[in-house]
Amino acid sequence: MFKYIDKYIFGIYPGLAVLIILMILFISGVCRAEERYIVGKGGIYSPSGGLADYDFEEGSAGEVAVGQEITSAIAIEGGLGYIQTRAKYEVEDFMEEDRITIIPVTLTLKMFVPISDKFKAYTGGGVGLYHAELESDFVVLGEKDTVNASDDVLGVHAVMGVNYIINKRIWAGVEARHIWTEDAEAVLTPFGYPNDVNSDLNGWTMSAVFGVMF
Repeated sequence: MFKYIDKYIFGIYPGLAVLIILMILFISGVCRAEERYIVGKGGIYSPSGGLADYDFEEGSAGEVAVGQEITSAIAIEGGLGYIQTRAKYEVEDFMEEDRITIIPVTLTLKMFVPISDKFKAYTGGGVGLYHAELESDFVVLGEKDTVNASDDVLGVHAVMGVNYIINKRIWAGVEARHIWTEDAEAVLTPFGYPNDVNSDLNGWTMSAVFGVMF
């Protein structure tokens, strides 16, 4: 995971990372320190668009986000995520196995609604940049080849979730997110033959959440 994070932050979109950090720092500067938080998320990713049409399976998803409460009902989060999914095709003397790793860098606005003293629901949405790495293994008549391709696309997302308030500084919860992106495009060249591929990265993530105020 860390080789993708290093490449994404420092090689492909350094301006976006700096912008998200500056926005969080600016909001942190005009709000009380105790309203800052960090949250970790881990769960599953389920393709719902083009990847589902290509029979990609349910995979894993995670995110680390830094947030700032603007008011008791509104917060903004900058997040760095990780998604992985795969697909496999076999017909007689042909086999293809594909693995996609997606690194999202996102900015999300959340709106909170207290349900009780212990539970707080929220909804919201945001924008992001998604770096997709595709690695494909081919076996044809016993001959093997591995090829790689990558692309970067814009996307939007919607979130909803509920948190259980453990105490004033710690909470746990669950979150659902739907992602919509542009089509990622690449050219694979198994055995030297070019093959154009394209698909959106649309899908659902369902995550367990743990957050801490700092």
